[in-house]
Amino acid sequence: MKNYEQVLEQAQTGNAEAQLLLGAMYEHGKGVAEDAAQAARWYRKAAQQGEPKAQLLLGVMCADGRGVEQDFQAAVHWLQEASNQDEKQAQFLLGMMYAEGKGVQKNFVQAYKWVALAQNVDKAERVLSLLSEQMDKEQITQARQLAAQFKAF
Repeated sequence: MKNYEQVLEQAQTGNAEAQLLLGAMYEHGKGVAEDAAQAARWYRKAAQQGEPKAQLLLGVMCADGRGVEQDFQAAVHWLQEASNQDEKQAQFLLGMMYAEGKGVQKNFVQAYKWVALAQNVDKAERVLSLLSEQMDKEQITQARQLAAQFKAF
């Protein structure tokens, strides 16, 4: 593993992978004092460059209000960005945001779509079952069609 100084140097030159790593170092206190605000700062830099894991992690921090002010709309934005790149955990969490109406209007069709795309994510099957109980057959069919039509970019 690279040391803090090496990662910092690369991150400061705009290397998104190094920015993601630096954010993780700050988030978990690896080689540097734990600092959620610094973690969010570096995740944001990588996320703005399109790094899906950084988008996921920043979205989670926005949803939790960790290192940044809690902002569900910002969380949805970053989870959507990561989801569009087929980041499975982000898709699951985005589906949960739609299911709960956090940062977006509650929408079970969109919730089902995103959770269905998050195959193999822990609890996805259980959530789909719970969503199905609140939806009619037409909504489930629509959600499945949307999931089938999804193409990551």
